[in-house]
Amino acid sequence: RATFSKILKNYGYFQREREINFTDMYLHALEEGTNIIEIGSSDCSEIISVRKHVNCPKNLKINIIEPSQENILNCKKAIRRSLKQYDDINFVKGAVDESDGHKEFYLSTARPNLNSFSKLPIHDRSEGVKTFTLKTFYEDHNLNSPLFIKMDIEGHEVKILDASIEFLKFMNNVYILLEIHPIAYTPDNSFYQTLINLFQIGFDVSLVESAGVPIPKTFKENNYTPFKVQNNRGLYNKVSKEFLLQNATKNIQDYLEDSSLSLKQVRSILLHKEI
Repeated sequence: RATFSKILKNYGYFQREREINFTDMYLHALEEGTNIIEIGSSDCSEIISVRKHVNCPKNLKINIIEPSQENILNCKKAIRRSLKQYDDINFVKGAVDESDGHKEFYLSTARPNLNSFSKLPIHDRSEGVKTFTLKTFYEDHNLNSPLFIKMDIEGHEVKILDASIEFLKFMNNVYILLEIHPIAYTPDNSFYQTLINLFQIGFDVSLVESAGVPIPKTFKENNYTPFKVQNNRGLYNKVSKEFLLQNATKNIQDYLEDSSLSLKQVRSILLHKEI
């Protein structure tokens, strides 16, 4: 049975205030004519917030890649009810992966935002999906720079980015926005090594969003101060690569004011490769 909040989401109503930092990071990466690749979206809340924003650039070319047909339908409903103009939003059913082909994808009826290639207890069914690399998608859809890639894919960002290094190496004016999933990082799925690889081909740290509190303990220890605070998160610029390597790639426990336990200091990061 659909929950009230899910019904509201389908009709284009979201708790956007909670994600203002993420929207700001998204907007920071855009300019007129940007080619956008969103990898996975259960409700399209991010792109709706961005497109409705007064500072949203014009002539965007938006591609949303989503394996779940149900999520695509929910996205389209929300977009139609929230945006006056949406013919620049292209949906592609499938999944970005480390190779082209087909792969089993696990779905959750209760938590469709947590669909994943890795099977978890919340998943109650699966289906085979078409997969393609970032390079393949980019070339097949005749994209170019400026390019913006957004992903929140439960730890699978490591595999995708590792497989894309050679492709990204020869690109310029590329932004990558991703949410961090330290609980999914292991020696065989090392975001630490992924970041090193990205830094080596020219990516720099643009913006960083904290997790749990505006100034987590590791930020405080390094004398970092957010230039913006929204709810329980801070937004930072001028964060070093070394700080990100040490604090965005593993679980770092920290008790919050309500005595709950946060397992990460960094929630999301925006990387940029200019040339």
